[in-house]
Amino acid sequence: LATLGSATVNNAGGIIRMYASNGQTLQIDSGVTLQGYGDLTQYWGGNTIINAGTIIGNTAGQTFNISPATFTNSGTGSLVSSGPINLTTSATFKPVESGATWTMNAGSSLSATSSTLSLGVDYSWPSGLTMTLSGGTVSGAGKLTNLGTVTLSGAACTVSAPFDNQGSWN
Repeated sequence: LATLGSATVNNAGGIIRMYASNGQTLQIDSGVTLQGYGDLTQYWGGNTIINAGTIIGNTAGQTFNISPATFTNSGTGSLVSSGPINLTTSATFKPVESGATWTMNAGSSLSATSSTLSLGVDYSWPSGLTMTLSGGTVSGAGKLTNLGTVTLSGAACTVSAPFDNQGSWN
């Protein structure tokens, strides 16, 4: 998704889906804002979405689902949530790479099932918010500081990134 200036895509529960064969990439360029709720996904497996724009989950009571094989928030990318964000099975989620931002506002939550949460830089999970992990891995060079609540449910989860728990761990 690209624009010469800036553009906003308002999603009200729709599906933005890659219909590409295995190994393709969808780039959301800087200047592009995707906001609302719904799905950002792939039809066939093995694809990547790179966000250099802004993705905002900002509809109360709704969820933004992100489910390609790999999601990277890079460069000038910004991921902002005021509601739940779900990562589905086998996704690799890189929300914080060098130069990118990841903001979780009050009322936000992150749910990851059999996914990899890969941190490229240090990130503090905010106080008052809940991250639910069911299987999968938290990894990367960045340190995850938990100031909120991390809940493990179901399958075992591996944390191989530096981790500083100053909040709750359930």
